[in-house]
Amino acid sequence: MTSFHADASLDALHAASIDHETVLDHETVLITRGQRSGLTISVAVHSSRLGPALGGARVWHYPTWRDAVEDSLRLSRGMTLKNAAAGLNRGGGKSVVFVPDGETLDAERKRLAMLDLGDAVERLGGRYQTAEDVGTNAADMAIVAERTSHVSGLLAGRHATISGLGQVGSRLARRLSDEGMSLIVTDVNPARRAFAEEISASWIDPGDEHLFETDVFVPCGVGGALTAEVISELRCAAVVGAANNQLADQSGGEQLADRGILWAPDFIVNAGGVIYLDMASRPGADLTAILARVDDIGLTLSAVYRDAAARSVTTLAAAEKLAADRLDAAVPWTASHGQVLQSV
Repeated sequence: MTSFHADASLDALHAASIDHETVLDHETVLITRGQRSGLTISVAVHSSRLGPALGGARVWHYPTWRDAVEDSLRLSRGMTLKNAAAGLNRGGGKSVVFVPDGETLDAERKRLAMLDLGDAVERLGGRYQTAEDVGTNAADMAIVAERTSHVSGLLAGRHATISGLGQVGSRLARRLSDEGMSLIVTDVNPARRAFAEEISASWIDPGDEHLFETDVFVPCGVGGALTAEVISELRCAAVVGAANNQLADQSGGEQLADRGILWAPDFIVNAGGVIYLDMASRPGADLTAILARVDDIGLTLSAVYRDAAARSVTTLAAAEKLAADRLDAAVPWTASHGQVLQSV
């Protein structure tokens, strides 16, 4: 049974040319105009058969509010599939805050929109839990949490150590700081200390950063940072970072597992750049599709973790098998003239 709340009714949705069958495929669709922000908010719960629905909150530009509602319907159905396939006892849901094309939200109106979103989520009484998504972050979720407890993705109280403050490391550090995470940072360039002070992060000289207790160790500098000695001295629950070739030796995967430290293989989690380069170079490239593909990196990583646990192997072995299976299944690429390229 599909129920509607606030300004929406089945007749109104039908008159607005929103696909009738798509709507009826959902358990609950809440469409409301935020009392503070004046923005239209759509919250779609596709299924709660496995448990309360989980899915992020998107703040995005659309031609009309109808397009925003339809996007929430499509995305929530996708979340049902994602959560079920991931083995979670969660249903699928999604919320979308409609920003008209050409309109820009300043910080104050964004805050008001998050408060309105919190009210909308609270009205569903726990059937839906929101989190960050495209156009939102953990700081936004902290604002949503002022109005509802049905929110996840909050980083306050967590600690991370970031080694390397180049283009990627510094952007990550700024975002995590903005989202309430406590940071220890370092870089081989001492001038980056000014940046650390700017984002209220603790600065330490390079070489000892792995000795500090933290939730997550984040290598974002040169490769080979995870030597046997460094791994033996790490004081963290997990390692995830943007640096390539983080392991000084392949045996580091086993060493991390033996110490109970969860490692996210670098070639899985830092694939956003190549995803963008590949998809943006195609005719009709669509930013929303690119961001959605990047977001799916989390789904790939979850599959790696499940496989590693099921086969009692390291996350490195599971990630390498994932890549190898796809290579083995591929049809050899051919050039435009139809000839298979042969190596010499």
